[in-house]
Amino acid sequence: MRLVSYLTARLRTSKNSKAIEALRPLWTWLMQQRLERIALFIGLACTLFGKIFIIYRQSPSEVTAPFAHVIFPDLVFFTLTTLIINFLYAINPSKTTARFALAIGLIVFFWSILNTGWLIRSGVQIQPGVLKVLFRDPREIWPLVLAHLFANLGRFVVLLLMLVAIIAGCGWSMLNPGRIIVDRIYHMRRVILMVGAAFVLMFVSPILKANTDIGFTGEVLGYSSHWQALCSTVSDIRQPEGVFTRNIPIAGQRTITAPDSTTDARPNVVIIMLESVSYAATSLADDGPDTTPNLSRLAKKGVQFKRTIAPVSHTTKALWSTLTGTTSVIEGDYVEAIPVEKPYESLATILARSGYKSAFFEMSKGSFECGPGLFNNLGFNWAWFRENLEDPSANLGYMSGDDCKAITPAFQWAMSDDAPFMLVFMSTVAHDPFEVPPSFAKPAQDDYQRYLQTVRYTDYFVGRICDKLDQENFSDNTIVCVLGDHGTSFRGQSNNGRWVPYDEVIRVPWVLSYGDKLTGRNCVDLTCSQVDVAPTLLALMGYDISQAGFDGADMLSAQSEERRHYFSSWYPGSPMGYVQGNEKIVYWPAMEKMFRYDLQKDPKENSPVAVIDDDFQFAKFAILRWQRSSKMNITAKPSSVQMLYTHWQTVTAGKNAWAEYIPGK
Repeated sequence: MRLVSYLTARLRTSKNSKAIEALRPLWTWLMQQRLERIALFIGLACTLFGKIFIIYRQSPSEVTAPFAHVIFPDLVFFTLTTLIINFLYAINPSKTTARFALAIGLIVFFWSILNTGWLIRSGVQIQPGVLKVLFRDPREIWPLVLAHLFANLGRFVVLLLMLVAIIAGCGWSMLNPGRIIVDRIYHMRRVILMVGAAFVLMFVSPILKANTDIGFTGEVLGYSSHWQALCSTVSDIRQPEGVFTRNIPIAGQRTITAPDSTTDARPNVVIIMLESVSYAATSLADDGPDTTPNLSRLAKKGVQFKRTIAPVSHTTKALWSTLTGTTSVIEGDYVEAIPVEKPYESLATILARSGYKSAFFEMSKGSFECGPGLFNNLGFNWAWFRENLEDPSANLGYMSGDDCKAITPAFQWAMSDDAPFMLVFMSTVAHDPFEVPPSFAKPAQDDYQRYLQTVRYTDYFVGRICDKLDQENFSDNTIVCVLGDHGTSFRGQSNNGRWVPYDEVIRVPWVLSYGDKLTGRNCVDLTCSQVDVAPTLLALMGYDISQAGFDGADMLSAQSEERRHYFSSWYPGSPMGYVQGNEKIVYWPAMEKMFRYDLQKDPKENSPVAVIDDDFQFAKFAILRWQRSSKMNITAKPSSVQMLYTHWQTVTAGKNAWAEYIPGK
């Protein structure tokens, strides 16, 4: 308190700056308020700063009306929060109420700080479902948080000082709430004032919105509010009738007939999954950057599928869809990785019946989302991760590593005997914070150029694998499948991540090469999906999959352009939809709105059209049915501990699983 008195005195006597003079009334007002009101005020100020930052990034011709439109939902939220606090004081103006009111103020304050950082970083509101996913395993969340904080050290220091001051002040106020105004009439007047303000805001908001044209950016920003976050937490989207959870086929349950050829004549399979590589970021795109010469070379030798959709923009989900030919679970849980007693049917288990062995290699952390559990469930004979290398010098960022370090152990495994193999690689460097090995390139200045550097290194990694296949005389009898897991968006010159399902987020590269056996096919221009990869590979290898029952299809045979390809982000409240021909539908559950895009006339998705009335209801029902029908029954034990792939101790508890690397085993 002495410090506050000292600063107040200095502010009153200072003559050094007109800015200080202008701040005196604000400082005086703040010093007259209780700490919970100060916390709410700072939270609102941070929120407004984040919104105006995003608006200016869009370079609108006029700022005032768009800004007023997108902040009104936040003003409603802060008004109602203040109303609740005043109402509590009116009921019981005591120290207990003061402590409870302070707790409310602090929750809103910390949420506002977190939300502002996320908003500036990604362009959208952080949703409670994201926090649920991120905090499932604290060991994984802190490296992610620290990586983003230290990437902006100045902001981190300011934020840290602010948090220390707030925590110290809050601790003092919890112990000594100070003088409480016991006049209930005083607090009721404030309640009435806040009720009036809330009604005015709710009345003016739709009028302002109707007369403000800021397009889809405004729709997203208006949705990105504390009010909508609260609504998405308590809302429950009704499940369409007749939709039940799936029983995923276990190994051996699909009806698939192997080709007549002998085992030694069957091709090897190498699948390379590309982390966060958008189709638009590759040289395959018509106006794409010069980033992927090796991928383009493979496409010329084989076939590329130009319009491939990722059903769920998340790596674990993409691996599941690709390797099983079925849709992954459309939710934040990674139930696919919870170790089960018998493996699910996948490419690994299908090929194993023909004498194949299978392995997975990546330089990301196996502890993340229980990676060993996923590949054990898919029937892989071996799974190898960043920890297996036991060389921290190869680590990049908080999750990725030098991908090329995985090539030598992978081919040592492949050549350990004469069995045909399926070798699956997962690249990692294109995951934020976008770091490449120092020997490859010096870090670029902005996020997008750093991202393109990682795409170039990912392509270099693809080239090194192809060189190794040539060196070991595998090329003529090996199918090489290169596929993106999902993309990422950099609209507004900022890393917006993958929450809004723009084309650059859900459209990924897919290339197949098989010696000279696909020469002349060039490209497939039909829309397809990651769930089509497994059936396409099996059909190419001569397997009869006509009775297999995959969600996907063989895209090297004739398929209908009218087929719908659904997509979603991976946590609750995410936008979702489908692509059908040149039409794209995006449904926003929390906003209860739907938009239609004409991808032929509007490839950049700048001019969405609202879907209304019966069209809205029919499309909504289909999308929600797809989402709900993705849920799966699992046969995991309630709790268990087991060793997988020699080094990995996995722990299962209900719908969660963890993996820990045990060296020296």
